[in-house]
This record gives sequence, C-alpha cells and structure tokens, in this order.
Amino acid sequence: MSMSRDHLLRDYSSEDSDKICYEPSTDSIGGKTQRYLIYFMPGNPGLIQYYQPFLSRLHTLLSNSSTTESSGFHICGHSHWGFESAQDGKILNPPKYPLGLVEQIKSQEELLYKHIDSHRKRTGNNPKVILMGHSVGCYMLLELIQRHRNKIEQGEEDFDLIGGVLLFPTITHIAKSPLGMVFGVRTFDFLPGLRLNLASPQKILQIPYFPLIIGTIAKTLSSLVSESLLHRLVKLVTRFPEYAAATTTSFIRSPMGVRQALQVHQLQNP
Repeated sequence: MSMSRDHLLRDYSSEDSDKICYEPSTDSIGGKTQRYLIYFMPGNPGLIQYYQPFLSRLHTLLSNSSTTESSGFHICGHSHWGFESAQDGKILNPPKYPLGLVEQIKSQEELLYKHIDSHRKRTGNNPKVILMGHSVGCYMLLELIQRHRNKIEQGEEDFDLIGGVLLFPTITHIAKSPLGMVFGVRTFDFLPGLRLNLASPQKILQIPYFPLIIGTIAKTLSSLVSESLLHRLVKLVTRFPEYAAATTTSFIRSPMGVRQALQVHQLQNP
C-alpha cells in the first residue's frame, strides 16, 4: 500500500475530507509537558468527517482541562481506505477493489505508526498513545492492541500504549443489531422445529456481487445529478445536520464508498 506522507500528516483543514487532526493548544514541546496521541478509528461507513463535531468537542474539553499546562493532546483520525472522496476534481488514491477487515486494520495500523513517527520527529519524544474506536472501529482497535501485545511479548520495541476507548462496539452478534436485522434473515419460532423467515432464505448481503451491484447503481445515479442537488436531496430525506449531509453526499459520490461500506458490513455478518 502506497500513501503520500504529506497527505497523511498535514494539518487538518476543511479541505481535507479524509483526515482530521487537532494539535494541543499549548506551544510547549518538551520539558515537563507530557504528550498524548489519541488515535480515532471510525465505524462503517468509515468517513472521519461524521465524527468532526465529536472530535472537535473532545479537543476543546481536553484543551480546557486542568491538566492542559502539564499535558498536550494530539487527536487524529482517518477515513478507512476505500472511502476517499474527490478533492478539486481529483481522487486521492482509492483502491481498485473493496478491502476486507484485515486490510483495513493493516491500513489503520500503518497510519497510526506514521503519526507516531511524525510526532517523534517534531517533538523529540514519544507520545503516550490512546486508541479510540466506534462500532467496527472497536474491532480494529482490539486487533491493534493484540498486535502491540504480541510485539512486546516477543521483545520488540513498540509505542507506549496506555489505553483504549470503545464507543458502542460491535464485537459480536452484529447481525442481531437493528441494522443487521434489516440486512439479514429474521426468523421467529412458532412451534418447536417450525421457523418462519421474514426475508429471503439467503441473507441479502450474501447475494452474489451485492456490494458491486448496489455500489454501481449508487455511483451511476449520483452522477446524473449535480453535487448541490444531491446534497439537498440527502438533507431533505435524512434530515441530517449540514456537516453530516455533506459527508453523506461525499460518501455517495465517492468512487468506492458505497461498495466498500457494503463489503465491510458483509464481512461483519458472515
């Protein structure tokens, strides 16, 4: 996997839709200031901009906390690979095919190490790392913790991981969640040995090429309308706030986003 270091590590701005980074409010670099890196992994669909208000609020609260003078908090997060959006008419390195969970975890692991390496070069010290994930991002978080533990047990040097925060994790039984019931087969027991299926015998997501079909339909339909019109339609139908409607519009128009989201959901519901 080849990704531009400049793209991955530049400061967050409103034009960078695939990454969010907040630097600590204090200008102190060394001395007695303890640096923390909070690395956030989104759920599915894996667009980091859905979490901008949350991460911004978290940054504000940490910056205004009583520990600010002795601590500096860096907060970073990336969209999952495959959810890249168009920027100035250009697509930022989308994959040719949807990625599985193993590949997504590897991608997030590489991004995390790039942030740690950049922090070391800029500040001259090692940050204490806190991993944070939402939904399927929690599964990725646990996998990264396990990989970190394996390295330590094998005597390898690794970053200083001090904790993990799981927000609404989907670790097991995701198919029994409300959304999982929509995409799966819902059955009811009426009599011993008699079950009634309220969906097709085969899970919808297990239909051959389902992510490809729906992804192609979404891409085709979204190309027939302007971005501004699609944005208004999304906002009207979903009643999302502005930031979420804009992110959803970007998600629908992305070259691989819808297909990638369905692919990840399919892997979550074998």
